[in-house]
Amino acid sequence: MSNDKQNILFEKPSDELIKKAQDNLSKKHLIIHGDPMSGKSLLIRLLLKNTFYSTVDLFDRFEFPDTFDWRLGKNSQHDDYLLFNDLSSSFAPNCFTIFCSGSPIKINSLGVEPFFIAPRIILEYKHELSEAFLFGGSIRRRFHVINTNTISYKEIMDFIKKWNNNEPLS
Repeated sequence: MSNDKQNILFEKPSDELIKKAQDNLSKKHLIIHGDPMSGKSLLIRLLLKNTFYSTVDLFDRFEFPDTFDWRLGKNSQHDDYLLFNDLSSSFAPNCFTIFCSGSPIKINSLGVEPFFIAPRIILEYKHELSEAFLFGGSIRRRFHVINTNTISYKEIMDFIKKWNNNEPLS
C-alpha cells in the first residue's frame, strides 16, 4: 500500500503536505476587495497565472457553511492556492482563518476519496470593505489586503512581481 493511501486511511496528511502547510505560515494569504469593475478579477488572473489553484464559490450564500461542496477533484491536492471568489460582506475574513492555521485541510468531497490540501488562501470580495470589517491587526497579520479602488497601477505591478517571485511583501 502506498504511503499516501495509508495516510488517507488513517486520516493523516503526508509529511510533505504538513511541511508545505507550515511553510505557508511564513507567507501571508490575500484579501482583494474593491468596487465592481475595479480590476479585482484581472489582478487575480495575473497573480495566479502559471500556478495551480482551485476556486470555491460561495455565491449567493449569506452564512458560512459547516461544510463546503468543494467540487475539488483529486488533482486539487497539488494546488498552491484556494480562491474564494465573489464573496459578500456577510463573510468576515476571520471565518477563513481556520484555513491559515499551518495544518493541512482535509477535503472529503462526494464521489472522491478524501485527501488533504495545504494552499495559500485568496479571498475576493464583491465590494469595497470598511477598515472595521477587516478587524485590524489580527487579519492583517495573516493577510495582505489590497483595495483595488485605492492602489495605483505601479503598486499593483510591483505586488504581482513580488508575489509571483515569492519575494517578501510589505
